[in-house]
Amino acid sequence: MVKKNHNSGWIFVLALLVLQISNISCVSDPEDGLGCPYPALAELDSIHQVFYSPYINQRYSRQTDTVSYADFLLTAEFGFTNLNANTNAYERTYPGACPMLYHVQNVSNIELYLTSPFNGLSTGTEVSYLFELQDGTTLNRFRDFKRMNQYLSLKLRERPKQKSQINTRLVVYFRDGSSKSLESHSPFIK
Repeated sequence: MVKKNHNSGWIFVLALLVLQISNISCVSDPEDGLGCPYPALAELDSIHQVFYSPYINQRYSRQTDTVSYADFLLTAEFGFTNLNANTNAYERTYPGACPMLYHVQNVSNIELYLTSPFNGLSTGTEVSYLFELQDGTTLNRFRDFKRMNQYLSLKLRERPKQKSQINTRLVVYFRDGSSKSLESHSPFIK
């Protein structure tokens, strides 16, 4: 008489279930629903550049250009040190499908200061409240650095009273008390 082992079937089903769960937990972020991975743990280490939209004729707007208020955006490009070892695997696995997002560990605050007068405000004034992110959060209230992109685009909330430039110094403050900054000169806004 041959005795059947009923446990082998359950072990196989259990192994498949564990494999399926581990596959889901490694690949998808249940919060975004798009199958993209969790943001990579990172530290912001540089401000590469600040540029201005609109992008016309294969270039971003320069300080000598005049742009409409409706089309104006200030965009900062940041550099990161990835604390995860598998950044290249991320880029190979999700090329173009999932934006590379970073869970930034070392930033405490990002602010903008005027480097010349603007709209009745004097040089040196902190103007982060005048700029908002795509979700409507103003820069002065932006403190959630868990899903940062390489680019931070900001819309000016107030139309200038007259055609003028907004010249700023972008400052990133770090948790250790240090900071990095970069000055930029916008195009004329009308």
